[in-house]
Amino acid sequence: NYDKKYLDSSELKFSNKWFKYNLLDWLYIFDKKINIDKDKKLQILEIGSYEGQATYFFLKFFKSSIIECVDTWEGSDEHKKDEFLNIETNFDNNMSSFSKRIIKNKKKSKYFFSKNQKKFNIIYIDGSHFYKDVYRDAINARKHLDEKGVIVFDDYLFNFYDQKKYNSVTAINKFLKKFVSEFEIIAVFRQVFLKKN
Repeated sequence: NYDKKYLDSSELKFSNKWFKYNLLDWLYIFDKKINIDKDKKLQILEIGSYEGQATYFFLKFFKSSIIECVDTWEGSDEHKKDEFLNIETNFDNNMSSFSKRIIKNKKKSKYFFSKNQKKFNIIYIDGSHFYKDVYRDAINARKHLDEKGVIVFDDYLFNFYDQKKYNSVTAINKFLKKFVSEFEIIAVFRQVFLKKN
């Protein structure tokens, strides 16, 4: 019953459909499984914004939200550098109509967290997929999450590195094992949704 064309707009330019594979799941989870007031002025943090598909979802679904986007727009190990020639331009163009609700941070997430004083209602982790980076983002997200806040991990099943211990799944499992008592596990599939108790 959810709109499959939720992200479709002639004004948006996306080079892939990665986020669209999760779109209906996100609509269902945020609509039915997570009790967050959609009209509240939520503070959202997105680590890894790319061209802004998830950014656009958050801004459209949570119509009063403010989102902080953290990305180097230089890519990670799984990207070729030339892929990013137009990625940041696409992000800027795609988000131009939301300029008053977006704070763009062009830096690595570890530098963002080292200065950040805010608490966030939702934190989406989709930056580097290397184990150490994902685990550091998770630890920092926990510290900067508001009461009843939500953490979403992307690419739980992503296997870029030959050795499993270097992939994001290892970092996410380690985080869950250590802090599971603090969270309700809302959903686990290609992504993991957690809500703070």
